[in-house]
Amino acid sequence: MNRFYLIPFFIASLLLAPVFATASDETVEADEAGNEVLEFKARIHAGWEMDHLADPGVGEDEFHNEFLVKRARFKALWHPTDWLTGVIQIDAAEVLVLGGSILKDAYIHIYPLDEIQLRVGQFKKPFSGLELRSLGKLRLINRGPGNDLIIEDLGYGDRDLGVQLSGRLIKTVKLDYFLGAYNGSGPNIGDPGNSKDIVARLQIKPVKKFTIGANGSVKFFDDTIDNQPPRGWATGLDMRLKPGDFHFYAEGLLGANHLAYRYSSVVTADDPPMFINALGVVSYRFVFPVHWRFALEPAFKFEFLEPDANIVNDEIMVFTPGINTYFGKYFRLMIDVEITRSGRNTDPNYQDSEALIVLACLDI
Repeated sequence: MNRFYLIPFFIASLLLAPVFATASDETVEADEAGNEVLEFKARIHAGWEMDHLADPGVGEDEFHNEFLVKRARFKALWHPTDWLTGVIQIDAAEVLVLGGSILKDAYIHIYPLDEIQLRVGQFKKPFSGLELRSLGKLRLINRGPGNDLIIEDLGYGDRDLGVQLSGRLIKTVKLDYFLGAYNGSGPNIGDPGNSKDIVARLQIKPVKKFTIGANGSVKFFDDTIDNQPPRGWATGLDMRLKPGDFHFYAEGLLGANHLAYRYSSVVTADDPPMFINALGVVSYRFVFPVHWRFALEPAFKFEFLEPDANIVNDEIMVFTPGINTYFGKYFRLMIDVEITRSGRNTDPNYQDSEALIVLACLDI
């Protein structure tokens, strides 16, 4: 179905968002008692990217550059009571992507108690601290190839339709749990069968500025076609350390690459190939003593990805230095250089490359 007739609506939504969100104390409509009822948020990330691809199979290097809109999001949160919230988030930038879906989030969150909370609709599955981190808080522009493969392509994380139970078990150490069941087919896609995902996460903050998370995901496939295994699984650990203006994040993920199963010649019916992913991000923010909140934050990320442990020399390593420049509360300029190096048997989608990305970010 042609969705281009929606473009004027989303442009109007984005233009109106700053009217509701010109300042933090103006983003909320209030009832007579002063309770928050309706809240609006907007996110626009636009910029320019230049890529160099080394010998992409045609005998010579390739260069590409383009202006882009990575995100154009509008979010509405409705708080009719102090135990109920409804959330809708759209991304108008997805209209420009063939097959992309404009709907990001659409869910109801019920929280009568801190220990027991219920969420139903479309939202992010509780897997991977990096994926769960808000885009406005990421130190680098892209989450990386591991996130693309494991979270999105293999579907262990990302948004999905389902139901989730969560809550805080121990307040003193902020021990939180998340447990959910999902269609397993990704956002906005109706369940094609009885396949389902079960995803769980535990997160603890034993001391201030230090957080540890552990998560697991199991996919149950109803219709196994093309040698697809009956199930897939993934697990991972992550930690975040943030004393003062210093920030460090590390994550490791391990699991079954069920998409590569059909191409492997050494597997059995219950033995999909394994993937391994590890990354670390470090940054430090230098805040300058000016009244309009000016700060510089250099950042660096290293990532290792082994998409298929049964294939020798197919690993991928990505080195990403970058710098964030903050102007006031809502605007940030991000400049990243992504350097990708791969083994000789790596999938062509992960060939050696360098990319320069400049992104202007407005988060209201």
